[in-house]
Amino acid sequence: QVLDSVVYVLIAWLLWKIVKEEDRYIQLASCFFWMTYPFVHMDSAGYIATTLNYTWPLLGILGAVFFLKHKILIESLRFFAMYFFLFPILYLQLQI
Repeated sequence: QVLDSVVYVLIAWLLWKIVKEEDRYIQLASCFFWMTYPFVHMDSAGYIATTLNYTWPLLGILGAVFFLKHKILIESLRFFAMYFFLFPILYLQLQI
């Protein structure tokens, strides 16, 4: 569950980075909507199975969107950022 906590924080951070508006209220609203999700639903079929099937692929999708956004806008990514999202994107490919 420690790793799942890291995944939840990364999802909120990626939402923050993908929106990247100058208006702080829009950034905070995007993170707020993720944090208000009722995590009680994650216990329906077993917490580990549900998070592996729904939350981790969401992290992979957001990582791919973040990566593509930087490539489309021709912004340079740091070296570790490209490899940091490699695992979630590969995991997402295995889920399909």
